[in-house]
Amino acid sequence: MKFIIGLVASGKTTLYRKLNEEKICNAVEIELPNSCDGDEKLQKKLFYLYYNNKNIDMIISHPMYLYRGWYKRLNKNDTIKILNVPKEERIKSIDKRSKEINSKQILFTEGFIDFEEDMLEQLIKNLEYKNIAFEIENLEN
Repeated sequence: MKFIIGLVASGKTTLYRKLNEEKICNAVEIELPNSCDGDEKLQKKLFYLYYNNKNIDMIISHPMYLYRGWYKRLNKNDTIKILNVPKEERIKSIDKRSKEINSKQILFTEGFIDFEEDMLEQLIKNLEYKNIAFEIENLEN
């Protein structure tokens, strides 16, 4: 299984659409409503539902939607790629999207953006500590 991990406005959904529309691979994107934030049981069930499905080649997700310790369950053939888009670029993309949908509210607060940056940094530290191979793909929107 291939895993693509990215934060808000890192290109996850665009990649998901491209891979499936162009029939490059059978990818799924894990998305959960805020009401399910932190629901480890649900996250774990979704992970295994997709991970064990032979029709799925790739799981694309924000680290928030993967249950704690998911990476410990991977086998040696699995790969992890982390999409790294600079914070400033992601904020520009979020602002642009807000204008496109005429949102009068802030879609993602600066506090949330900082929180998810810290979350990704912690994931990278955990992967390094467990000697789990991963690749960081530096992107700009």
